[in-house]
Amino acid sequence: MTSNLRDAFDDLSADVAPYVVGDDLGRTSWRAGRRRRTRRLVTTYGLAVAAMTVLALAVPWPVASQALTPASGDARATGFPQRIEHQWWIGDLPDQPGPVAGLVEIVDAEASSRGWHVLSQHGHLWRLPSANGGAGDWPALSPDGRHLGYLTAREGPYMLRDLVTGTALAVPSVSAGDTLLSSPYWVSDQSPTFWSPDGTRLLLPGGERAPLTFSGLIVGVDGSVRPASHDDLGFPAGWAGPDRVAWVKVSGDRDTSEYTMIATVTDLTGAPVHAATLRPAAGWRPGGNLNQWSPVVSPGGEELLVSDYLPGGGNQAEVHRFSLRDGTDLGTTTVDDVLTPCGVTWVGDVPAIPLDLPNMGDGNASTVLLEPGGPRRVVTADPGLGTGCLIWASDALAGEAHGWPFGLSTAWWTWWWREILVGAVALTVLAWGYVRLCRRPVPVRSKVASPV
Repeated sequence: MTSNLRDAFDDLSADVAPYVVGDDLGRTSWRAGRRRRTRRLVTTYGLAVAAMTVLALAVPWPVASQALTPASGDARATGFPQRIEHQWWIGDLPDQPGPVAGLVEIVDAEASSRGWHVLSQHGHLWRLPSANGGAGDWPALSPDGRHLGYLTAREGPYMLRDLVTGTALAVPSVSAGDTLLSSPYWVSDQSPTFWSPDGTRLLLPGGERAPLTFSGLIVGVDGSVRPASHDDLGFPAGWAGPDRVAWVKVSGDRDTSEYTMIATVTDLTGAPVHAATLRPAAGWRPGGNLNQWSPVVSPGGEELLVSDYLPGGGNQAEVHRFSLRDGTDLGTTTVDDVLTPCGVTWVGDVPAIPLDLPNMGDGNASTVLLEPGGPRRVVTADPGLGTGCLIWASDALAGEAHGWPFGLSTAWWTWWWREILVGAVALTVLAWGYVRLCRRPVPVRSKVASPV
């Protein structure tokens, strides 16, 4: 048997080219094996590095699963992100993301997802689906972060969404303030909007189209629309109670700062309940810029905050707090780098002021709380994201701050730590693979008995 096999092998090798079975057969075989090992290692480690990169850059870890988990039917926002970070891929807002923390506008003209975005409690970004990109149309977020209102296109409809149940209600009778449109009601796209404290009604700056009036609109989550009729009382400033609406009228010359501001509270039919002339302790400073973004009523309807943007650059503003009952000045704080137009959010009895951080380039939005001990910054955004206005759910800002692992740090590397970590791991894996590839196997010596 053995002799037959040896003869067969000799016959086979006789027909094979000499370079195959020559003296360097071992070296040739080892090189061929090395090429096979190289292909396997490159494929394996390349796929591993690609998978790690996709996983690290596409998911805002370590809390991505929490950010995408729908909440129960009676949930509200209980936290907010301290850091608004860039994402390599931003999808559209899902039907049931649960209550969210806020809205952020990406204003960078070169950004691929320019416009309004929804911000989860842990910092995940979703694109707000709007036919005109959301730019210039200010959406509205309820205090509990559950209800969202926005104009989908110039011609409407106005959309009301429940982010917990996934219910979406279109209100086709409301469109933009375009004179060529024919819907019964119009809404201003350059003014703030206000949800009622219970999140069931939305106060919009606008009115009836025929005859053309500016009276404000009250839109219910059931799709109902009614004018908040009044007689030239100025800008809407929010809700002064469950069935009360506040208005602020500004008159005077901004160049001489001879302003008069009157706050009026009406019921939902437009009937005045009471009015107060606002009396700042030090007067209005010359060159101020009071506008529709300036006045905001506190959640309890007892105070009125007025942001007076001052001249000289830097977006410096005096933030006045007035009694809505009699108009007395309750205190004034000067704040630098206030972001305007944007509006103010109240967190209980503490105002939350939107900022654009200096020395960080344009598009670095932030938020400070005007607490009794002084302004305290609670949010910062990646300068590379190109963020503008921030609109918060007040319940979210009153809750837990999510900022692991770098909190409010603005160091450049803290925005890119995931990419840096992925790169370091990828280089380590590739270096290890290269060492394994270059390590030549040590030949095993045959245990042959030495001749006697």
